[in-house]
Amino acid sequence: CFPDPLAASFVMCLKFETSFMQPVERAAVSRQHQDIVRQFLTESFILAVVGGVIGLGVAWLGIRIFNNAIAPTDPPFWINIGLHGDVLLFVLAITLLASLLAGGIPAWQASRSNVADVLKDESRGASSFRLGRISRALVVTEIALSAGLLVGAGLMIRSVTKIRTVDFPFAATEVFSARIGLPEAQYNTPELQARFFEELLPRLREMPGVESISLIQGLPSVGSPMSRFAVEGAEYQEDRDFPFTRSLLTAPGAFDVLRTPVLQGRGITEQDRAGSLPVAVVNESFAARFFDGDAVGRRIRMGGRDSQEEWRTIVGVVPDMYLAGLNGNEQTTAVYTPLAQGNARFMSVIARGRSGDPLSLTQPTREAVLGVDPDLPIYFVQTIRKAIDDSN
Repeated sequence: CFPDPLAASFVMCLKFETSFMQPVERAAVSRQHQDIVRQFLTESFILAVVGGVIGLGVAWLGIRIFNNAIAPTDPPFWINIGLHGDVLLFVLAITLLASLLAGGIPAWQASRSNVADVLKDESRGASSFRLGRISRALVVTEIALSAGLLVGAGLMIRSVTKIRTVDFPFAATEVFSARIGLPEAQYNTPELQARFFEELLPRLREMPGVESISLIQGLPSVGSPMSRFAVEGAEYQEDRDFPFTRSLLTAPGAFDVLRTPVLQGRGITEQDRAGSLPVAVVNESFAARFFDGDAVGRRIRMGGRDSQEEWRTIVGVVPDMYLAGLNGNEQTTAVYTPLAQGNARFMSVIARGRSGDPLSLTQPTREAVLGVDPDLPIYFVQTIRKAIDDSN
């Protein structure tokens, strides 16, 4: 058979056309891939920029709210909270990194995929590419972080609700408080510390407009120091065997300022001075746990195995006052000892005024402290209720 010249020429033309169209098709597919990559990067960059701007706005608003909230506490001059240049540069870098990660990974996956398959997936309402391991890990991480934030928010709401509903066994809203801290360089001995508070107490009691005033080491329901102690008659082999309790130094009249009743025995009075019988007042939880409720007349000693403290006679029992704060699940044990029989560099002034505004005692208290030490300021000036809200 002889080949048909017309058919042969047709086949040659078809081969030429096919060889000519292959580069054209490859170029078209390459342009489509570039368009997809460009779209992914553009969309992710826009979303990252919008998120960064919104984040800066939320941060600016939160900083303003926080600064307004701490303004009444007279924060130290070195506390300067604001949006600084290095923070803005960090946000810019994070925004660019987020846009590259969020757009670069999907763009890379899309560039490796068949464009026709991608379009088919889109036509079925699916995403333009299947989620890979990195994408799944990001989703899991986001869900975990969201769950953590929800748990934290729930705990915060629980704390606020508890603060609003708890029935305090002491006065809080109408009681003024201010903190005093003795510099260690100037008051480096127990004698100097004790002398300062001995001189301060009479000045505080002479302040105009004061109904009752005293000193206490820590505010109730805010938090207080911990200390080991021993019960007379109990045996302890090692330091770890000695139990812990909250321990506060207290000047006479503190329970009167707080309007806390003495349930058994008496409170701390002027007769509890240095050189007199060492005494202590405990709370109900302490009396119930260590003495079955009958604590008056029993003796304890503060400190561990090597303690040089004297044995203290318990002279009174007062109600529990949440000395560990309101976030604990139960009341904690507490021991109150006379300020004159101990020493401390940090104490709080607590006072009840005759006028309706507790903060009206701020200036008289400041003047009384300056009368003893002209260089010593007071700080954390607020009502006890405000201190409780801020700390819990």
